[in-house]
Amino acid sequence: MTRTKQFVVSDLTYEEKVEATHKRIETAIKDYGYQCAVGCSFGKDSMVVLSIAQKFLPDILAVWCNTGVEGPVTEQFAKETTEQLGINLYEAEPKHGITFWTITKEHGWPGTRLKDKERVPRCCIDLKDKPAIAAYKMFGIRCIMTGITAEESRNRWLVMKRESNKAILAGIDRHDDAGRGGGRGI
Repeated sequence: MTRTKQFVVSDLTYEEKVEATHKRIETAIKDYGYQCAVGCSFGKDSMVVLSIAQKFLPDILAVWCNTGVEGPVTEQFAKETTEQLGINLYEAEPKHGITFWTITKEHGWPGTRLKDKERVPRCCIDLKDKPAIAAYKMFGIRCIMTGITAEESRNRWLVMKRESNKAILAGIDRHDDAGRGGGRGI
């Protein structure tokens, strides 16, 4: 089983963070090659990760989960940026018939419903996590690099583990060197 490590840089200086991030991404690409992908929201954090990853693997796969409720500015930015930078993009979409509106009708608005005692909004699971997992399986991805923060990483990892049938995705095992756990995201 693949052991996962959370890349924690909170105690480093800015320069140390930049250097550590470059080295971590370079190592991941050396270890996994084309089994690496960048989970890309086209936000600032994932764009930085993608930019660094492209230095080591120019045609690295970027997976964007288009939830169907992205703002027009985000969609336009994604399209233009993909064309301008030659991003190898796969646009993951939810299963046919699943929309933000059908989810909120059944489960309530994110953040206000907890009838099922869920900690993560159902819309994130159905519109982002499940489509991403399906894409990673389809492309044989074993290493997912994201711009997700440490706290987001833990929550996303827990959802992916639960929703991907005990992490068939990559045989994920929850562990890091410090014993704190964490996600596979880099």
